[in-house]
Amino acid sequence: MIQLYPDQDIFINNIRAALAKHRRVIAYGPTGFGKTTCFSYMTSRAVQRGHTVGIGVHREELIGQVSDTLKRFNVPHGIISADATYVPRQSAYVVSVPTYARRIGKASLPSFSLLVQDEAHHAIEGNQWGKFIEASPDAKIIGFSGSPIRLDGRGMGEMFDVMVQGPSVAELIAAGRLSRYKSYLPLVIDSSGLHVRYGEYRKDEAAEMMDKPAIYGDAIEHYKRIADWKRCVVFTVSVATAHHAAERFNEAGYRAVAIDGSTDKLTRRNAIRDYGEGKLSHLMSCSIVDEGFDCPGIEVGLDLAPTMSLQRAIQRWGRTLRTAPGKDFAYLIDCVGNMGEMKKGEFVPKHGFPDDERIWSLDGVSLSTEKPKPIRVCGFCYSSNMVGRKCGDCNKTAESDGFRDRVVDQVDGTVVEVDPATVARNAEAMERVRAQASARSLESLLALGHSKGRALHIIAAREEKEAMQRKLMSLAPEIPWREVKELKPKALREWIERLEGEAA
Repeated sequence: MIQLYPDQDIFINNIRAALAKHRRVIAYGPTGFGKTTCFSYMTSRAVQRGHTVGIGVHREELIGQVSDTLKRFNVPHGIISADATYVPRQSAYVVSVPTYARRIGKASLPSFSLLVQDEAHHAIEGNQWGKFIEASPDAKIIGFSGSPIRLDGRGMGEMFDVMVQGPSVAELIAAGRLSRYKSYLPLVIDSSGLHVRYGEYRKDEAAEMMDKPAIYGDAIEHYKRIADWKRCVVFTVSVATAHHAAERFNEAGYRAVAIDGSTDKLTRRNAIRDYGEGKLSHLMSCSIVDEGFDCPGIEVGLDLAPTMSLQRAIQRWGRTLRTAPGKDFAYLIDCVGNMGEMKKGEFVPKHGFPDDERIWSLDGVSLSTEKPKPIRVCGFCYSSNMVGRKCGDCNKTAESDGFRDRVVDQVDGTVVEVDPATVARNAEAMERVRAQASARSLESLLALGHSKGRALHIIAAREEKEAMQRKLMSLAPEIPWREVKELKPKALREWIERLEGEAA
């Protein structure tokens, strides 16, 4: 029997309280928190109370992980998957969601009174995860996710009624339950030539940018310099680039293998086993190990796959942050700037760092196809109204006594080690930026400490942007509103000028 941590016990009790009022609950806990342990414990209690529980997972590798945890809680269970023989009348089942979705209406399937959906951020009405949920219309549903957002920005509120949140990544690192990490970011990464489709970079363009001998050569040199022979997982853009990367690392003397969805199950299982046992130094993959893959011995995450998705970035970081005996740090070598990049000593964020403060909700996220601009915050008053090295609100400068400038130590190569503590905004600064974004009146901006002139400037800029948004929507009503609202003023003007020119 597994002993729960106190925060896991609180997490479970909060889920139960939410289920007493709502039918569909999504529960957030970072990778490594022990979500499988939590829902396995809940399954054991639900079975004792007479429920039939279905635990949905989306990859074959995860079936064994969940099954092993259920056994540790002494839960008898069946398995529904392409390779397993269906045994009827079990109180609990570990379910391959793709297999279950294919069999709906074609084979006898059990009905469930409680559904547990692992990696619940995939669930949406009509897809295979949605079909799994919809097949038990009277069941209570608990979705678990370490990144409760979708790639396309659609909110989890479409499938769930309420969200329960566990501890943050920062809290788990402080408690020693996740590994401390070192992050290495590029000085400059040029993704301006990549187009975005459905909220993500076009795979063919990203693969062409990354699938070059020089890219692999740089990646090998970075790895050798930073974490030579430490067990490494490599994230790639495509199946082809995964195999090309494995070839280059093997040529450099390492023991690397690439796996993908077309790899036969026995070969894939053996590769993952050998990697887990340390017989392989590198595992290359496009998507297969991005989420749900549990190998605490991974020390290095080498990212060669640019992504617009915060969800994908979080899942990749999670593969490396698990603790293991003898593991002092996780090494996150971000060759493509998914965390961000360093420009002239300034951190330009993209998805930020693994332990950044994030506020999750059921409302989804807004997506932008534009590269984020650097956000600089005054070290005295936490205003984001920085003009060069001078604060537009308190007039202090970086040279003033007590102002801690953000400096990083540059090392050889094209990636530099960046300590998040030297570049991340503190919680008070983040709250001030959020408050400014939500303040809509002159009075509310003055209450935040802005001068009247600055407040009027903010209001005028907002009104101008909103007018351009309305203009663009009138010229091109087919453009989704969520895309229009994320365009910066310069991009809005360019769109309007182009459409008006075409109309003339």
